[in-house]
Amino acid sequence: MKYIVEYSEFRQQHFEKLNEGLAQGLLSDVIQFLISGAAEYGIAAGTVGVGTPAAAVVETIIDASFAAESIYSTIKQITNLKGQLQEFTEIVNKCMAAFETFKKGQLKSFYEQVKQIIIDGLPLIKGSEDTVDKIAEKLKKIISDLISKLTDAITKGLKMLIPDATIGVTLSTGVKVVVETISDSGYDLAVKAVEQLGQYKKYLIDPEQIPLLIKKSLPDLYKLIEGYKKKIEELGWVKALAMFGSNGLILKKMGPSGLDELSKTIKEAEPKVLDLLEKILSVVVPVTFTLLAICQILLKGEYKKEEEKK
Repeated sequence: MKYIVEYSEFRQQHFEKLNEGLAQGLLSDVIQFLISGAAEYGIAAGTVGVGTPAAAVVETIIDASFAAESIYSTIKQITNLKGQLQEFTEIVNKCMAAFETFKKGQLKSFYEQVKQIIIDGLPLIKGSEDTVDKIAEKLKKIISDLISKLTDAITKGLKMLIPDATIGVTLSTGVKVVVETISDSGYDLAVKAVEQLGQYKKYLIDPEQIPLLIKKSLPDLYKLIEGYKKKIEELGWVKALAMFGSNGLILKKMGPSGLDELSKTIKEAEPKVLDLLEKILSVVVPVTFTLLAICQILLKGEYKKEEEKK
């Protein structure tokens, strides 16, 4: 419980005007206390128990609500990609359309599709004075530059999609290294990181999974908060705090009406969080893996037919 502030101020500012790290930490500490103490204090937690995906998804909600503006800004850059792709717009659009294969969990097949699109498309672009190698070099530079601009949105966005803080950080950190180094095995390394997600892989490749989990979990979180309110009403404020002990210090700082404000704040953030996650899943993830695939193909020289390589 390292982020303790007077909740009257916290309530007045509605998070936005407080120091971001302070408000975010306070919100996280409050909810973690509510979840971890539910069983001990005889409060029904529904699916939001310690160690459950529903409990972990709270981290996603917190991260998304506080990082929204910076990610929205970068997503806007991504949606303006067409203007930066020059004569390669059609090729990249076809590669992006192939991402449906990735969403089915066929990560290698997606790569092969992208490779064939590049092989077929580059010769159609080159002029009489150009070679395929020269055109490939130009595309490689454009793609590499784009990837480097998206690092922040990629790392923050991927972390939010995994309802386990430790695993989410591991994934985002791994992909960040891949993105920053622009290697000829970038896509393979990123895919390896995805495959290691185990049960959490579905949240990255299936756009419906994490929003569904949030919509399913939040009602139980609200019920949990209501459970604490009823417990406090039954015992009275003083006795309830005595039962919670030192761990309940954060509730004392919040004051009797703090739990109402907590529910209100989360409910107000819910639409923004879901919208942000939808954009991460429909924009950031497809663009990230498509650009990594294109870049790897170009760096490995896989943009030519086999007979042309000889």
